[in-house]
Amino acid sequence: MEKLVHFLPNLLNAEIEVDGLRGTIINVVGTAGVCVRLANGADRRLPAMCALNAVFSLLRDSKTSGTPEAAKSMAVSCLQQMQKHKRQLAQLNRNRIAMNKRRHRLNARIGAISEDLKGGHKRKMKLKKKLKALDNQDKENSAAIGALRRESTSVFRDWQDLLTFFRMHGFGFSKTSLVRWAKGECLGSPGCPTAFTEAEEQMLLDTLLARDDMGMPMSREDVCEMAWRFASEGTIRRFGGKMPGEH
Repeated sequence: MEKLVHFLPNLLNAEIEVDGLRGTIINVVGTAGVCVRLANGADRRLPAMCALNAVFSLLRDSKTSGTPEAAKSMAVSCLQQMQKHKRQLAQLNRNRIAMNKRRHRLNARIGAISEDLKGGHKRKMKLKKKLKALDNQDKENSAAIGALRRESTSVFRDWQDLLTFFRMHGFGFSKTSLVRWAKGECLGSPGCPTAFTEAEEQMLLDTLLARDDMGMPMSREDVCEMAWRFASEGTIRRFGGKMPGEH
């Protein structure tokens, strides 16, 4: 149930199939359920867990090779929500530390001022006003931290939590793949793009076979060097300056 709460916001606008009818989730009412608009125009309420299973079942049915684009988008959305939550919480905690340091300095300055000196009382009162304003800021900051911590139930705790959730529903992928998807890489097609197009691969294969027919077979090193030279003639550095096959 906890992981279901983490994922619920991502069900909005997801495609779903109910009793043989396709539809779209148009509203998510927490763990109480979701509202689905079916293809025939009718609206239907479903329990959240049923909707989650139906969405992933449809994604698995559409899976040919690799992870479907819709599943990738959901995973990226979960990642972005988790990272945003952590950034906000980290910033608020930094604010709290900075305010505590500033409060300590103000108290030290107030304690060092003697009211017997000319203008001492006025200076103290001015610093105390600053201290009071700082206390108000600290209260607002603490309230924001509390609110974020309460919202932590709606985001995944860490990478492992997120990856495990998708693996449980039939979509196993690595942290590296998810990072690439978040950067916009490898979306819209299963897997990452290959170094060569099919036509380019055919040209390399024809060369390899022609050399073999002439009695001049190529070793693995020869093939790698030929591929590297072929790629280097293009406008894109496809192997990052390394030979194909190097790690």
